[in-house]
Amino acid sequence: MSKVHPDSVINSSDVISFLFPFLLTPFHLSFPLYHPFPYPGAIADLVQEQKRIADNVSSTVTHAYSTLRTPLSRATYLLHHMDPPVPVTETTKLENPELLMTVLEVREQIEEAETPEEVDEIKRENRNRIESVVGELRRAFEEGDALRARDKTIELRYWEGLRKACDAWEPGKRVELVHE
Repeated sequence: MSKVHPDSVINSSDVISFLFPFLLTPFHLSFPLYHPFPYPGAIADLVQEQKRIADNVSSTVTHAYSTLRTPLSRATYLLHHMDPPVPVTETTKLENPELLMTVLEVREQIEEAETPEEVDEIKRENRNRIESVVGELRRAFEEGDALRARDKTIELRYWEGLRKACDAWEPGKRVELVHE
């Protein structure tokens, strides 16, 4: 088992910095490889201090994983930790009127859909939009273009909201867009 000095301070930023090279891979597949501590409840013979440290590290790694798990939460985290920070809040809106119109049109298509097949087609189109925006977002971060990364993060938030609306679709039900 790995040893950690009791005075070690490990926070989510440390873990995310360590795991940053893996951001472009299917992170959920490699996460167990980078979770160096067993869950504290599984180790009955650890002394109390070791259990506390294991609990702290396990919690920190789990929090880092939840941050890195989706492109949207990764992008929001990275923008928040830029110098200077580029905040993306729940109230940050799209400034591109054409894009906003497209989002509203897709929302209307979801609302008017009568069959699961129609919704599946909207999902496919939306998945392509998400993949495209994630690629643009990756390039913006690689180039250090914080404002473009912010704009693409906001756009991704809208497409993710539409993805969730498709998942929650029921015939005749009003579509509510929820942005995280």
